[in-house]
Amino acid sequence: SEQLAWRLNAMVEESGSFRNGFDMGRNALNPSITLIAGAKTLITVSFEHLIDDRTADRGFPSYRGAPLMASASTFFGNARQSNARGNSDGLAVAVESELDNGWNLKNSARVTRYDKFYQNVYPGSEVGAAGTLTLSAYNNANQRLNAFNQTELSRKFAAGGIEHEILVGMEIGKQESANKRNTGFFGASTAITVSAANPIAEVTR
Repeated sequence: SEQLAWRLNAMVEESGSFRNGFDMGRNALNPSITLIAGAKTLITVSFEHLIDDRTADRGFPSYRGAPLMASASTFFGNARQSNARGNSDGLAVAVESELDNGWNLKNSARVTRYDKFYQNVYPGSEVGAAGTLTLSAYNNANQRLNAFNQTELSRKFAAGGIEHEILVGMEIGKQESANKRNTGFFGASTAITVSAANPIAEVTR
């Protein structure tokens, strides 16, 4: 209507790779609503939800100072146990108002929650003369909350035959984060030696 408008953005992505065992899936949803509140005030509220789930691929180890020559499809580590997942939810509110004295006031606030988990089995050394390398593993979980508020006051005017704009603003933000990292074990050891021809190992804990 003349006072209310809405918009919905959405995306879905599924992707593979030349690397064995790799896949990726992402999807997002972003609805927003804009309201004309009076003759000189605009209010926009939006929400964003994002999910990203993919295989964590650390690439090839080195051999004698250069990347190891092997099939590009080879996954060094364990594709099934190497994954990265990230979720985020964000709420934003923006208010823009034209004041009677010619000034424009804008206030934007956003609160976003992030939840990320990363796990990887990866080459922990170069390939030695015997054609072997070590694999290592770890996982990392992170939860974060961001809250930011930004206020701007601006005015345009002409002086001395030149157009000018004055802008003053202030931003206040807070971020809280909790992080936990675990080392992966292959049996009782934090590393395992494997052949470069079959560079796969299973993390037991």
